[in-house]
Amino acid sequence: MDKTINKNVEAKDLGFAFFFVIFLMIVISFLGELLFRLFKLNEIASQIISCTFSFFAITISSLYFKKKKQSNLLFVEYVKKFDFIYIIPALLLCFGMLFGLGFINVLFSEFLQKNGVNVTPISVNANNGLLFFVYLFVLGVFPAFSEELFFRGFITNNLRKKDDVFAILISGLLFSLYHCSLAQLIYQFIYGVFLAILFIKSKSVIPGIIAHFLNNFIILLSDFLVFNIDLNNVILIILGILSLMGFVLFICLYNRKEKTRENSSFNAKEFFVPYGMFGIIVCFLLIISEIFVV
Repeated sequence: MDKTINKNVEAKDLGFAFFFVIFLMIVISFLGELLFRLFKLNEIASQIISCTFSFFAITISSLYFKKKKQSNLLFVEYVKKFDFIYIIPALLLCFGMLFGLGFINVLFSEFLQKNGVNVTPISVNANNGLLFFVYLFVLGVFPAFSEELFFRGFITNNLRKKDDVFAILISGLLFSLYHCSLAQLIYQFIYGVFLAILFIKSKSVIPGIIAHFLNNFIILLSDFLVFNIDLNNVILIILGILSLMGFVLFICLYNRKEKTRENSSFNAKEFFVPYGMFGIIVCFLLIISEIFVV
């Protein structure tokens, strides 16, 4: 068995970890709102602080598992050396998803708005170099590292005790739900699936971190430069889909020898009952609540 698949982590622990992170996000967000009102922070300061909530939720979760399950701080055991050729599929995935399937978010958002659902995209006011670099960390570096370490390194890797297909699909679902965005639900699921595949093939979270960071960086840079990327542009979509096809082709053709994995008594039911299902239900409720926000 891969040494990074922690034998001390059971199915119920993974379910609890997901629920715990969602719970922490809600608590931290609530406390953050109180902080914003108490100190009357302006919109930019409030937004910057809000962007760190996910990072802190995952960090606190990692501290719990460090103490209870002998897991390293921030799950850093999943930051491993990797074959540098996997930078190629990381880049193909980033550009393929953003330009090839980015239109899914646009079309779905437009559909929701036409049906009276409030869809408010994140808009940053990085109108100077200093603010750009601050946003680069809170919207680019922090999410790329923390989410890849948690969803791919910790969740996906340990769900492989069941099997790879199960790990890929469930971690993709959890990644999608975690963002609590109705408009991005489909897109984030597909992205989560591809990132899980990239992680399993490369045996490291680093290629996924690269793809994740570049995706956020490109979007942030376009906002900073006030340059609108037309995700409905047919040429961009074709090039993006070709890039995704290149990613799939690379993953299929470039095979590394897999170590023989030990049979595991991993019980998938224990992942869902009760904690995993609690986390999933809470995420669905938060997503559905968008419909009723005016």
